[in-house]
Amino acid sequence: MKKSKVSSFANQYGWLVIISLTLLISLTIMSQVLQSANQFAQLYTSVLLISLVGIFILLMMLFRALKKLRSDYKSKQPGSRITTRLTSFLSLVLGVPFINNLSIFSIIH
Repeated sequence: MKKSKVSSFANQYGWLVIISLTLLISLTIMSQVLQSANQFAQLYTSVLLISLVGIFILLMMLFRALKKLRSDYKSKQPGSRITTRLTSFLSLVLGVPFINNLSIFSIIH
């Protein structure tokens, strides 16, 4: 029974651990890089790649959760409608400032 609890925990929180470690490594490299401009030029590519890996993992987690939400909604699981409404509302609330900031930065540059 213990193995099933451990594998369940790994399946549920494994991605979170991976993204947290990726973020920690990226922040550590960035703090070291900001000490001198010469190091920044040398480690820029690695910091960029680690950040892109983190973004890719986050997007995979997002699409996986949305796929599960869609299947729950189609099979009319209890609570799936309210979860869909909350997800839509929060996406709208968080998306509007993001789009606004993008438009401001595109005007400035």
